[in-house]
Amino acid sequence: MNEKKVLHIYCRVSSDVQLQGYSLQAQKLAGIEKSKQLDFTYKLHEDGGKSAKDEDISNRPALTELLRLVDAGEVSDIFVTETDRLTRSPELHSKLKVKFMRHNIILHTLSGSIDYNNYDQEFMADIKALINKRENSLKSARSIRGMIEAVKKGRWIGLIIPYGYRKDANKIMVIDDEEAEIYRQMVAWCLSGDGTNTIAKKLNSLNIATRGRKVMLNGTKVRNRYTNSVRQVTNEEFVWRPGTVYCLLTCPIHKGERKYKGEIYPAPKIIDEKTWERVQLQLKKNRNCAFNHGVHDYLLKGLLRCGVCGANLYGKIKSNERTYMCSSKRYKSCGLRSPNLDRLEAIVWDRVINSGEYLSQIQSEWNEHGNDAAIKTSDNDIAGFKSELDMLDVREQKLFELYELGRIDIENFDSRNTAIKKEKKILLSKLKNEEQRGLALAQIKNQTEDLFAGLKGLWNVRKELDKMAFKEKRELLHQLGANILVTWNAKDRTHNIDLTFSVNGFNYQKKAIMLPIGKKTKESKPTAFWSGDQVQFFSKLFRRKVNYQPQLHITEQAQ
Repeated sequence: MNEKKVLHIYCRVSSDVQLQGYSLQAQKLAGIEKSKQLDFTYKLHEDGGKSAKDEDISNRPALTELLRLVDAGEVSDIFVTETDRLTRSPELHSKLKVKFMRHNIILHTLSGSIDYNNYDQEFMADIKALINKRENSLKSARSIRGMIEAVKKGRWIGLIIPYGYRKDANKIMVIDDEEAEIYRQMVAWCLSGDGTNTIAKKLNSLNIATRGRKVMLNGTKVRNRYTNSVRQVTNEEFVWRPGTVYCLLTCPIHKGERKYKGEIYPAPKIIDEKTWERVQLQLKKNRNCAFNHGVHDYLLKGLLRCGVCGANLYGKIKSNERTYMCSSKRYKSCGLRSPNLDRLEAIVWDRVINSGEYLSQIQSEWNEHGNDAAIKTSDNDIAGFKSELDMLDVREQKLFELYELGRIDIENFDSRNTAIKKEKKILLSKLKNEEQRGLALAQIKNQTEDLFAGLKGLWNVRKELDKMAFKEKRELLHQLGANILVTWNAKDRTHNIDLTFSVNGFNYQKKAIMLPIGKKTKESKPTAFWSGDQVQFFSKLFRRKVNYQPQLHITEQAQ
């Protein structure tokens, strides 16, 4: 007895408003009914609340898995209620079409079936994809027009309304009398000479709640723009900060100018325009005074986090103090003792560039992994692009045959031929880029293997990296994704420094101990050197971006 074929049912609903009849349940039932009509078994693939407007399918795991099964030759029939459940992008539709043609996939919908190897059905599917794109564009344009009309009527579009305002029963933006009075007090403080830091301290001492504390009762999650790490911010952490005060005092909405989609619309005024302009002049004067006192730059800016409360550490330089301080100390200290700025920067920089101690591990990691996986992936992509180009050549030849046999007219021929040539142009561009990438990967691999062949030390490399300008050093730390967690051990009176960063292509793990000042540690030092060309190449290797970046984990202790 022959085994029944499987109908792979793909279901998806957009993250926007669900249309009647397009719910996930309705799509499932329609697919199951279709499997009964075809006398197939079925398998469900479901992406809930996922957009199909562009080529990116990384946020659609069910579709990604379905396409993997297609490439593995485990799929012959797919069902979607309409083709726009797969995609509303003509570009992605074209890619899926090539994949379906290659694997002889039949696409079933409520209105019928599509065999992309049938020219007429393929042509109608292309037309449908263009129609879907137009409908989506019209829908987007109507939505934008609707939001602009709402703004003109005074409605607020967005999650959190600016400080000093609230929404009435009709969602119209009106002045919040209590917050407006606080804002006017901030303006008065500013005009009397108070800086944003002083104003923030005054607001916190008066226990005035920020908008975040009022709205985000359960706190929120924030992402560090330097390290890309995420931490939970509690409601109690929503306090007034100098940056928040500055943003409020420079926002033109309080003088009656609301910006939306590049245009300016009227808004209720809390202060008049002349007062607002006076505030801007005073803020500029305050900034000029701050610059006259000296501006300091910090090597580890944005990379340090407190191991006690999770807040960022910022640099603080005074006549008698050079430290990195937990930002919680501005309001209520979490207990972390501020580490010495110069010593902490020296420790981190030394540990980033001092690679000689685990040189053998670098070599073994490269020999085991290196760029072999990336080269293999690149080779597979090149083969795939060439295969797709071959299929386009076949389609082009068959198109000429259809025209010569009189089965299609000249207008239809020109339309299809233009579409094929456009697909060829895109594929040839991708093929050229991938071939160049493959050559670059192979060159990196060969050069690095040559370097490792006679390598005994890294002292010249360290010297070259140490010669880098301050700005270049900081840029390198950010490129490596340095993430530094600082805690204080009161018993031993030492700082525990947990340093994590990515060295492209290599995976490291090392633990070291730095004793308090006055006590020395012994470290092994390699004695051999690299040539100048090898030093220059290794310096570039640190900055090179590749597909995977394993983590280097270091634990330090320093006073």
